[in-house]
Amino acid sequence: PSNHNHLRITRILRCLTVLGLEPEARAFFGCLSEIYEDEQNKTLPTISDETTLFWREAVGIIIEHKYAGGVGNLHSESGLSAQ
Repeated sequence: PSNHNHLRITRILRCLTVLGLEPEARAFFGCLSEIYEDEQNKTLPTISDETTLFWREAVGIIIEHKYAGGVGNLHSESGLSAQ
C-alpha cells in the first residue's frame, strides 16, 4: 500500500475476514472500491492500483489475470462472485 493508513486498512480487512466476518469485510471493501473509483478521476489519485490489489487479497478476492487498468474476472476463495 502507498501509505501507512492504507496498510492499516489492509490489516482491518484481513482481520475481519480471518475472524469470520467476511460480509462486513466485503461491505467495507465495497465502500473502499467506490472511493477508489472516484479517486481515479483525479489528477493525482491517493489510492493506487497496487493498494486495491492488497485490499482484494485481504478479503479473499482472487484476480484470475493481471490487473490491466480494469477490474478483470474476479471471484472469492469461498466461491462467491465479487465485484
